[in-house]
Amino acid sequence: MSDLPPSLDLFETFVRPWYPRDLPEAPLLRTDLEEIELPEGVHIRELHSLEPAERGEVLQQLATMTEAALEDLRALCGIEGELSPEDLARIEDHFSSELVLEVIRGSRPDELNNNWLVLSCELGAFVAWSLMRTQPRLQWLPAWPYWDSALFDLNTGLQIPVFHWAFKFMSGDEERSLGAKRDALFDLLTGGG
Repeated sequence: MSDLPPSLDLFETFVRPWYPRDLPEAPLLRTDLEEIELPEGVHIRELHSLEPAERGEVLQQLATMTEAALEDLRALCGIEGELSPEDLARIEDHFSSELVLEVIRGSRPDELNNNWLVLSCELGAFVAWSLMRTQPRLQWLPAWPYWDSALFDLNTGLQIPVFHWAFKFMSGDEERSLGAKRDALFDLLTGGG
């Protein structure tokens, strides 16, 4: 998708405006995998930056986004029946450079429900759903805004910021497909690679 703007530019345009203005550090486009060392005796709940009630709200938002992604991506890509993890390749093929450029041109950065951000988040939610279907040990580490939530694997200490994977996919500088990243992660988690 080299004729598209770079992911950092798109992140600045469509994502950064929706963070609270009083953050001590500017939000960044995250790396594909982040390793977290959980000290012995420390519970996973210590990794959460949110209070329990806020975590519940974000988890509900993630469930809502996933439900929307399963319906919207199925309809958008013309897939009959329920989606499966194997449908990721068909979904990716649907998002040609031309379509993504059209989405970018039709998206207004001052609208939270602009198509570029919504479709990126739906793609991220679908990737998370497909990973969790094949690797049930993965769990959400909810954060706010919800697109900073990541999947976490307690066995390896890996945090997977799937929404940021999608931000990169919907740009001009991503070299690996979402499916290739998902498959490489699967190999890593299962000891196959």
